[in-house]
Amino acid sequence: MKKIIFIIGLGLLSNVTFADTTHGMEDLVDMIKELYAPDGKTNMSFSAYTNCPPQFTNSIYNTNLFTLEQQKIIKEILEKYSNLTTNSLLPGTVLSGKDVSSNYCILHFKHTSSDATEDVIFRNGPGFSQKRGYEALISPLGEGASLVARYRLKDNTGYDVKMNKHANDNSLLKSDFFKKLTPDEQRCAEKELLLLQQQQSANKWEPVFFVEIKNNKPNGIFIAFGKNNYISELLHFKDGKAFGKWLMWSYGKEYNYLVQITLKSPMDYFYYVTQEIRM
Repeated sequence: MKKIIFIIGLGLLSNVTFADTTHGMEDLVDMIKELYAPDGKTNMSFSAYTNCPPQFTNSIYNTNLFTLEQQKIIKEILEKYSNLTTNSLLPGTVLSGKDVSSNYCILHFKHTSSDATEDVIFRNGPGFSQKRGYEALISPLGEGASLVARYRLKDNTGYDVKMNKHANDNSLLKSDFFKKLTPDEQRCAEKELLLLQQQQSANKWEPVFFVEIKNNKPNGIFIAFGKNNYISELLHFKDGKAFGKWLMWSYGKEYNYLVQITLKSPMDYFYYVTQEIRM
């Protein structure tokens, strides 16, 4: 029996459209409880709004949600990484190494004005992690075709960034990995790929994930946001576990929904969003 790890939970509300907002929000809360069970049923309390309160406006410029330093870093991310290629340099860096395999290319950079280093991973797809959790999101052999950047200072503080390549490229279906699957396994993989495509194409949402890091673990904010500065999701982490308020927004101006979840105790968020598919 084979297993593949898929990232399916991130940016959940950004991909949901409701014909009936009241019942739709109730259905969404029920879905979250199931996806994140048992924590969803025992460790969460919910507040759902069909009109997002102004203090929670889903923008990276919202000073109620982000410090000025956080805003500065977040705004720089798209400019810094969007046009980066395997043959280019990050501003203010020198290339210190390069690792290439059939599934990924890793560029190692050293910053010239600080002790910071940076590893940028270009995943060619369709690499799949064999473990659930945070590493499935950011490791070279993690799920899907994407760019992952890991910025670190000497004290192991910094941030991680993940920028998704649109799943409509169907690289999985063309891969040697896929060709070696049985017909039943291929149908299962096709089903999961379709789910990923639906998540990314809804409202043209292709989220960028940003995580503050301390001691090489998520510590600080985690957000999913888009190229128009809208946020899909905001959590806070300590020692790799989510705690406190978890905010999930609808995408763009057409809808103005907010789900606020209060975590009663720390939760392994990344374990839940990296779902294991056994084939």
